[in-house]
Amino acid sequence: MYAQTYGLPMGSPLSPILSDLVLDDLEQYCLNKLDFKPSFYFKYVDNIITAVPSDKVAEMLSVFNSFYLRLQFTPELESNHRISFLDVLIINDNQLIKTDWIHMATWSRRYLNYHSHHPRSYKIGTINCLVDRAIRLSSMEFHNKNLSLIQQVLGKNDYPPSLLNKHIQFKYDSILSSTILNNNIDATTAQTNQKNYTSIPYVAGLFESLNRTFVKYKIQFVGKCAHDLTSMFDSGKDPLPPGMRSGVVYKIPCNQCNMSYIGQTSTQLHTRITEHKRNIHEHEDNYTALTRHSIDFYHSFNYSQASIIDVEPLYYDRLLLEMCSIVAHPNSVNRKQDIEHLSNIFTSVIRPL
Repeated sequence: MYAQTYGLPMGSPLSPILSDLVLDDLEQYCLNKLDFKPSFYFKYVDNIITAVPSDKVAEMLSVFNSFYLRLQFTPELESNHRISFLDVLIINDNQLIKTDWIHMATWSRRYLNYHSHHPRSYKIGTINCLVDRAIRLSSMEFHNKNLSLIQQVLGKNDYPPSLLNKHIQFKYDSILSSTILNNNIDATTAQTNQKNYTSIPYVAGLFESLNRTFVKYKIQFVGKCAHDLTSMFDSGKDPLPPGMRSGVVYKIPCNQCNMSYIGQTSTQLHTRITEHKRNIHEHEDNYTALTRHSIDFYHSFNYSQASIIDVEPLYYDRLLLEMCSIVAHPNSVNRKQDIEHLSNIFTSVIRPL
């Protein structure tokens, strides 16, 4: 067990917001304490780039590091009239600022392999993403160098040269003409071309066929991996007890017969079980199928044997899993309206013989 004595916890949704507030406060406080004004000052999260007189660098660093003992900055000075900021190399060429695309020393050059079982559009998207970064982050004189680098790197990831030549050139031309295109597209046209997106497991051939079929309905399918390597690696965290799991489809067996209740909850399972126990004290119009079975047949349910059938954080996906589980368990006490939104097409497939 470890107690956090300072700082913010990793993984908490509040941590990024509070970090931004602290750095904004630090920025205002420190800049107001300086007896000079930087030529420019830009910040992205905790990365700062600025221009100050060479004899003021130590003073500025001292002011920023004096804000709080545990918030310490390290300086990186320009070298040979060049300095990097995030993915951009900023070059001072005789008072003319140029930029180039730069990579960290740890850059692996590994991207989505062309032979991986993913939609072809994902692989084209990888090409477009790299071209977009390489061109928009660099001055015109570095474009050819960066496009050649993309060709070389993706070639080592098994991308065919003909595919690279076609899509690199197409994306490059579209970026150069993007200003003209944006001026000719109004809001009405953009709204007319709007699509609805939904994700399905990717199966080569079937996925592309479905997209062609549903294009007239303005529905675009997004492929997702049905199986990944997550199950092969330990997260390093202790597993949660079943009662503390949330976003689950669960089953509670009856003590006196072979019937069971199927339900779903976004809260922790032990909280939902407590609600089931209290439900008998509510008005009968609010009774669940579990409570109704208990009253009608004088039965009790074995809450200690409640089990988790599926885990799904998304609400509508969890409702679908709940309906499928009710159909798959013909001895459930659930009412028929619990599955009224499930198509009969799937009922015969799910229901056991």
